[in-house]
Amino acid sequence: MPPQGQWSAMTVRRGSSGCRSWPKRCEAAMSWHSSITEAELLAKGVAGVEIDGLRIALYALDGEVFATGNICTHAFALLSEGHVEGGCVECPLHQGLFDIRTGKAQGAPVTKDLATYPAKVEDGLVWVDTEPAAAAGGEAPAAAAAARRSDSRRLVIAGAGQAGAETARAARAEGFGGEIVLIGAERHPPYERPPLSKDLLLGRTTLAEAHVFDSGEAERLGIALRLGTAVTAIDREARRVTLGDGTELGYDLLVLATGAGARRLSLPGAEDRTVHYLRDAADAERLGPALRAATQVAVIGGGFIGLEIASAARALGKKVTVIEAQDRLLKRLLPSEAGEFLAWVAGQNDVALYLGTAIAGVSPEGVTLADGRLIEADLILAGIGASPNDALAREAGLPLGGCRGGCRAPGPAAGRGRCGRAAPRQKDGWRAAAPSAS
Repeated sequence: MPPQGQWSAMTVRRGSSGCRSWPKRCEAAMSWHSSITEAELLAKGVAGVEIDGLRIALYALDGEVFATGNICTHAFALLSEGHVEGGCVECPLHQGLFDIRTGKAQGAPVTKDLATYPAKVEDGLVWVDTEPAAAAGGEAPAAAAAARRSDSRRLVIAGAGQAGAETARAARAEGFGGEIVLIGAERHPPYERPPLSKDLLLGRTTLAEAHVFDSGEAERLGIALRLGTAVTAIDREARRVTLGDGTELGYDLLVLATGAGARRLSLPGAEDRTVHYLRDAADAERLGPALRAATQVAVIGGGFIGLEIASAARALGKKVTVIEAQDRLLKRLLPSEAGEFLAWVAGQNDVALYLGTAIAGVSPEGVTLADGRLIEADLILAGIGASPNDALAREAGLPLGGCRGGCRAPGPAAGRGRCGRAAPRQKDGWRAAAPSAS
């Protein structure tokens, strides 16, 4: 494939000078703008340009030219610096995938589609219409509504996190016309969790900005949200679930998307000292003010959560210590070079690291190490992994097998993968949600 391009400057021809050079551009549709040359795009394969105040990524793909928004919809990253393969572009920051032709988000962690723009080649230049392409299938909503009226089935999804929301969305996309009920213990609409350990803690964003569904999307898709109550029991013979408020609800199809919970410390003093965890919005709401009020922060666990909390705490000017039982950071996930680099970055940002260090207990003064040293702290956070919320499935007698990274109960599962290609079943992140027509 062609090498990936760097950010490209471009010349935008507007007004009378553009009309003199390209008279056919003076017709009614004046949203077309020239960008880089076709030769430059072909040489790079993908290039970033700025047109009419918009950051746009251009792609040369199978003899055609395509244009999408250049900013990932999940986090600020330039897609023109990502990897292009199989008709998809991969975000360089969190590896989210988008279909280049349609702009459709292809899976975790991205859920929102990219804007796409008409593009063509004329006179050796790539031209882009800065009016976003209209969404395909204008009659689809009416057709979908008709399908829903004729389908009497009910799909119940236990768990209203990102996994449950994406399952509901995918069911509609695959043509399911029955009733969809999404049930979750939290009172918040489904949201993405990554922002909880980043900008949300620093007050730079709000939870509403992390919502999976756009405003009105659940209503348009006919997805009923039952929030503030969880599924507490499953009667597989009667095909019925019981909710925490005592309500019973029948189902034809049932999906368990119950996610995972933060693994808790089992150490002397942990019950008598406030130890923070970060798994959901309620945790973030407690942690944010406590972090701003703290002076010295001790983070137990050198994984992603621990390091991101350490970064947020340093951004607030706090003294931070990270304690990790392994001899390097993220040992189970990253090669040694990457872990060593992260340790170097932490050191450059004045984060004290204790690697290969066991903990004896916690106290009002801080964290006591196995060798007797005390790490003074007025805020302690534990980021020591997660445990699957599989009690509901186990009580229902569902055979789960191994639950590392996600539990899957028997039942039909969709096989549509990245950019429409067939793909093996996934067990990571929100893709671990699997339907069980038990």
